[in-house]
Amino acid sequence: MNLEANPTRSSAVVSFTNRLRYGWHLLSSNSRSFFSVTDFSGIFDDLRRYKAVYEKISGRPLCDARVLEVGFGQRPFRVFALQSLGLQTTAVDVEQPTLSYWDSVKVAKRHGIYRAFKSLVRRQVFDAKVYRDFSKQLQAQFGVNLDKDRKCLITDDCASAQFWQQNSGPYDLIYSEDVFEHIPSVDLETAVEHMANHLAPRGLLLTTPMVFTGICGGHHIEWYSGTFNRSINRKVPPWDHLLDNSFEADTYLNKLSRRDYIKIFTRYFNILEESTPLGALGNEFLTEDLRRKLSDYDDYELFSNNVSFVLQKK
Repeated sequence: MNLEANPTRSSAVVSFTNRLRYGWHLLSSNSRSFFSVTDFSGIFDDLRRYKAVYEKISGRPLCDARVLEVGFGQRPFRVFALQSLGLQTTAVDVEQPTLSYWDSVKVAKRHGIYRAFKSLVRRQVFDAKVYRDFSKQLQAQFGVNLDKDRKCLITDDCASAQFWQQNSGPYDLIYSEDVFEHIPSVDLETAVEHMANHLAPRGLLLTTPMVFTGICGGHHIEWYSGTFNRSINRKVPPWDHLLDNSFEADTYLNKLSRRDYIKIFTRYFNILEESTPLGALGNEFLTEDLRRKLSDYDDYELFSNNVSFVLQKK
């Protein structure tokens, strides 16, 4: 089931009203972190998971591995943490991170004023506090100081042959969190093939996309997984992105189903593990009436959300 509509990597066409709503929710979310300590336990749990899975399957220590992150985002916490722990790391993202004033100019030229403004506000108002929290917790958890050397960060397209020619590896481990859903399906297949070709023999790809068919798959802030333990007033109906799609997401989504990902992955990889860390998230919102409207989708798809794959190159 391929739901992809618009094969472009650029941001989705979003109404001004919805963009304003998204910006307000984002500002509110970041404001909470400004007045409280940001919890990085999820990031550190990811690092421990990478170590446990890699060492169990490969029989080798992660500290000796050559590692690549695909899609580090505006706050490259994972790759900075691995770098701080002494690992040989590289990271690629199609978008320029805003780690300095000059970066904001680059973002504006490459991605437009709106994206640059969002990134600049995040950096100027919130990032200093967030990185202080991150540094303290990294020291407490692993006993190392934060290394923010940005030489490991490469702004390029993971589907680009040029990137892989210049950063050929081979890599022992590639990981990617909440990224693949933002890559058009044609580009994703190309990128996955490149990853397989540039992994060492029996190398691993660990990826956790946010699958479109889950209740969180529409990427609406009020349906983020972290909101389910709070009582909030949601204007977006559950699974609206699979039905009326009245509220467009402020980001590009390829709309791939869980089965679509598996079809792409199995061309180049063996699937060693497939799990849903969030379980049946959203089950309480799936009324009988809504289930009838969503009759094209089974529970395997509707409760996908984050799906973690452990893939080994064939």
